[in-house]
Amino acid sequence: MSLSSSSNAYNVPWVEKYRPIKVADIVVNKDAMICSMVELTVQQVEKLREMSPLYEFVKEGINIKDIQWAQH
Repeated sequence: MSLSSSSNAYNVPWVEKYRPIKVADIVVNKDAMICSMVELTVQQVEKLREMSPLYEFVKEGINIKDIQWAQH
């Protein structure tokens, strides 16, 4: 799609109008991006820990390899 005329510029979807050209255009602040990814990862791990009793077993010192698991 060409943006040569001003009338075409108004018909361009928002996504195309502000699409980054290079990957470097996306990463504005690498440190902030890394911190947010670490924070997101920690949140997801905490969520998984809440869903699974295995983490609690390990934390309490129970060897999960010795547990006799029942089939469902």
